[in-house]
Amino acid sequence: MIRNATLAVTAENVDQVVAFARDAATGVGGYVFSSSNSYQGDEKHAQITLHVPFDQFDTVINRLRDAPGLHRVDTEATTSQDVTAEFVDAEARVRNLQATEQSLLALLDQAKQIDDILRVQTELGGVRGEIEALQGRLNYLSRLTDLSTITLTVAPSTATAKPDRFGNDSVADAAREAWNASLALVAGTANLLVRVIVFCWWLPPLALLVYAIARTRRGRHSPASPTPVTE
Repeated sequence: MIRNATLAVTAENVDQVVAFARDAATGVGGYVFSSSNSYQGDEKHAQITLHVPFDQFDTVINRLRDAPGLHRVDTEATTSQDVTAEFVDAEARVRNLQATEQSLLALLDQAKQIDDILRVQTELGGVRGEIEALQGRLNYLSRLTDLSTITLTVAPSTATAKPDRFGNDSVADAAREAWNASLALVAGTANLLVRVIVFCWWLPPLALLVYAIARTRRGRHSPASPTPVTE
């Protein structure tokens, strides 16, 4: 089995947590594979990769969760992979290729012609290359199953903003909040206006209809104009 884990934590003291993680790994026979630091403004961030014995994996993970100065564990992920089938298959192929190698060596001892010797040596070189590649894969899988990898990312805890001497937030925060509030007010007013316009779509046609009816009725009841007298 291959087991790996990644943890992202925040801490009051980044260096303290990194030092604790290093001691936790070396204390069980592991070691630090890589370590790096970076700065975002004045805040220090760190990442450390640990290789620990397979049977000490859970022990180290539990110790990291309880590291001194740790604020919280933001994310944690653990993966496991069973490589038994691949390991057994590679071992079987190595045994078969080793048997082929012995047969080619026997043919090489019996070969008399130059062409036969060259052909056997070419095949022998190919077989030995496959054996070395498979053996390298087996060694790699052995290391992965013997040692588990834990990658720890440490970020500083976010500092709480200090109030100014008037007991209020900073001027920048106040301005940002006022700006956001004004945008929310404008958006709310515009939304209300659109709703009113859409809801009252029938008012203009109704007003025109009422106006037309009123004009018609006034025309019917108005007195007739007197006929002009011609001399």
